[in-house]
Amino acid sequence: MRPRRLELHGFTAFRDPQEIDFTDLDLFVITGPTGAGKTSLLDAVALALYGQVPRMGKQGLGQLVSHGKAEARILLEFAVDGDSYRVARRLPRSGAQQGRFERWSGEQWVDAVERGGIKPVNDAILDLVKLDFESFCKAIVLPQGEFARFLKGEPAERRKTLVALLGLGAYERMGALARDRSKELRIKGEQTRTILAEQYADATPEALAEADQSADATASAAETAGVTLSSARDIDGRRTRAVAHGATAAGLAERFAALAQDVLGEVEAAKSAGLAHRDASERCEAERGLLEAAKKDRADAAANRAEVVGRHGTPEEVARVADALERRALLDQRVDEAEQQLELATQTLDMLRGEHEARVAADVQAQAALEAAAAVEMTKQTEAQRLSGDRDLLQRRAEDAATAATEHDIETAALIDLEKLAGDPAADVATARATHTDAMAASEALRRDHLVVALVAGLEAGDPCPVCQRPLAEHPATDSDVERRLAEAKRAADSAAEAVDVAQRKAADAAASLTAAKTRIGDAARRLAAVLGDFADRSALETAATLASTEASTAEAARADAESERTAAQEHKHAAALAATKSQAELEAATREQALRAEGRAHATADRDAALLVLHEHFGGAVPEDAADRVARARAELREADEHADAASRAEAAAHDAVAAADEVQRQALAGLTTLDLRLGQLRTRAEGACADLAGVPLGFELGDLPEPSEARDERAEQLATWCSTAHLALVAAAREHDETATVAAREIVQLAAAQDLEAGDAVAALAALEKAEKDAIEARARSEESLRRLGERVSQRAQLEAAISEDAGQISVLDVLGVELRADHFVDFVIQETLDVLAVHASKELLRISDDRYSLVSDEGEFSVVDHVNADEKRSVKTLSGGETFMASLALALALSKHVSDLAGEGLGARLEAVFIDEGFGSLDPETLEEVIDALERLREDDLLIGVISHVPALAERIRVGLHVQKDGNRSVVVEAS
Repeated sequence: MRPRRLELHGFTAFRDPQEIDFTDLDLFVITGPTGAGKTSLLDAVALALYGQVPRMGKQGLGQLVSHGKAEARILLEFAVDGDSYRVARRLPRSGAQQGRFERWSGEQWVDAVERGGIKPVNDAILDLVKLDFESFCKAIVLPQGEFARFLKGEPAERRKTLVALLGLGAYERMGALARDRSKELRIKGEQTRTILAEQYADATPEALAEADQSADATASAAETAGVTLSSARDIDGRRTRAVAHGATAAGLAERFAALAQDVLGEVEAAKSAGLAHRDASERCEAERGLLEAAKKDRADAAANRAEVVGRHGTPEEVARVADALERRALLDQRVDEAEQQLELATQTLDMLRGEHEARVAADVQAQAALEAAAAVEMTKQTEAQRLSGDRDLLQRRAEDAATAATEHDIETAALIDLEKLAGDPAADVATARATHTDAMAASEALRRDHLVVALVAGLEAGDPCPVCQRPLAEHPATDSDVERRLAEAKRAADSAAEAVDVAQRKAADAAASLTAAKTRIGDAARRLAAVLGDFADRSALETAATLASTEASTAEAARADAESERTAAQEHKHAAALAATKSQAELEAATREQALRAEGRAHATADRDAALLVLHEHFGGAVPEDAADRVARARAELREADEHADAASRAEAAAHDAVAAADEVQRQALAGLTTLDLRLGQLRTRAEGACADLAGVPLGFELGDLPEPSEARDERAEQLATWCSTAHLALVAAAREHDETATVAAREIVQLAAAQDLEAGDAVAALAALEKAEKDAIEARARSEESLRRLGERVSQRAQLEAAISEDAGQISVLDVLGVELRADHFVDFVIQETLDVLAVHASKELLRISDDRYSLVSDEGEFSVVDHVNADEKRSVKTLSGGETFMASLALALALSKHVSDLAGEGLGARLEAVFIDEGFGSLDPETLEEVIDALERLREDDLLIGVISHVPALAERIRVGLHVQKDGNRSVVVEAS
């Protein structure tokens, strides 16, 4: 898959339509500030192809729509094996996305899927690209945080990716088809053999003669079995009826016993319910009489209150008149006071207006002085910041130079110490090897001298002789001291061999340590030179830092003076502003106060006029002298009438409650009687139902009808309980008689079976045995006649089936081999391991270049390991690599995967990787390694690969030059060609 053109609109920071043409690009870089939307370009490619993005998957995609936009639109045009395709997606802020997938027919774009919907589009693209989303993120788009997943991930994930890239699923499917076809043929063969064994074993001339003779015998046996079975069935009918009648009688006996117990439980309940109902009725009559008397008292009290209200008015009206009398004099005084307060507030307001105008003018003058002082301070501050930055930069470089020089001295001293400590490792190895040679020679000489002891060591009597191979009659006699000396000589030789290994490891460790120390000294020297830059030495750098510090201090003092002047002007402005604000507040408060006083005068006048109106209306004109006494008498009469009426109403309400309580008690008592009648009726209905079930059961006696219900509920219950108990005893006796009849009939059936030599423990088993005997006889006769008719035809069919089995066996043999070899744990695993080995070889070539010949990769059982050539070729897990080292190894592996995966896949099966996008890691590399990485990317230009790199590293953009730049423009981003 190789992208050719990308259009996006309303996607993340790309609010306006953007178009990116990849047609003429091979190796290019995507640059831009953080947050501009560089990674969003890769997200757009992934979203167009798969409907999801690496950072979010399928969830919350509506958040990718630009702020203020209703939807995002993306169109990706790409090529696969030279054919052109394009996919367009619409992503709404909320709701499901829409998509369309098309291919170029040579003249126009036509639909690449037959039906609508997003799923057919996703499935068609997946079939075309031959990569699922996770494999795409490991092989083509390498997003932030995912770059090292193929290197360090689990073997199962790596296996899944390679299966998709190499198209190995086709082999797995072929193996599955072979196994399924083999299974089908085996099942077919087993079925054919079963048919031969079960249906054609007796297809012989001898079987035909035997079948003719057995037909007559089986016919006679069938006739005898039929007569016997008919007799047994007649007897079994008699037994079955007796068993049924006995079971029915026993069941009805249990029902009448349970019913009798239930009825007896209702006798005492009937007595209690009758007494409760009588008491409740008497209480209701008494409470209703009391209620009528309370109603009359309440009516008399209400009439008296209406007469008093008619003479004096309502209590509320009389209260308003009394209040108006009390407030009349006070309200006249309030009106006079409000007039005085209004006049004083008006005078204060006029005075404050003049003071406020003077303070506002002073504030304007102070603001002008402050702005002039602030301009001077800004100039001084800018100069001080510039000089301070120069000073800080030179001081940091001086500190870094001191640190680098110290590190160089420390590493140099450490190297000297290591050389002293290591001594002469080669001499130690030579000494250990000489010791080992001497020990081996001594052991070999002793062994030759005592060869017999060495040969028979560990043998026992009966073991074969090491010379003639004959069993030893007994253990050969040996010298125990010789055996001890041989063992000691062997131990000495083994110990010397271990000493050689130890010396060799120490020599390798010492060499690795010295190499690492020299590397660190070189690194420290390069860091010191990089820090000094244009300065000749550390002294020149420190002198420049001191001079910059002095200039920065002078500028800082000038800035402080300007700040003091600006602060004084600011304080003066602040004081003037406070004064103006205060006078404004005082003026506003005085204005509110004047309005409040005017409103108070209006309210006081309105209250006085309202009180006079109430008095005039009540007394019909002028207010009399004894108005207060009249009002007091009226309120006393009204209060007395209200109290009398309230007391009568409470008494009536209490009487109502008492009647309601008595009615409830009576209702509950009546409900109890109704419930009791219902239960007694249900019990009688149960008894009648049980009597109805007796109709079909022969008892041998008359049980009699149910007793008629009595008026008294307790007597009714006692009569029904007595009748049910009598029925229970009669039914128990009838059940015993029917059981005895059934037992006799069963015994007769067992005897009939025994006469036919059929053993059975009971009548059911005996009857079943007789039925089976008749059926077996009839079937035997039918089988013998049928086998006689079909014998010739079946012999021919048997020959045909045996020939088919032989032909299928040859196909099964071929299919079994194919099915086993194409299993995932055989051929596919072999291809994957070989692929990993090939990828490790190709990746190691690049990794050795960019790691300065330090690291290479190897593959072992699905895992990657790194070989550290600086540390005696130590092999360790790639998970131990640092961040920068991990990036180098991951990049080397990604480049090898992109370059060689199409060579490893079967023709037309695997995915062809024509593009790779990298969004991570270049900032973790030092300058020299970065150069090697760029060289490695440059070499891929020859392989017709599209390689896009997202980076903030300036050196990368300078070397690659060709690229795209994403720049911010307010709240949106645009893509331009890098200059």
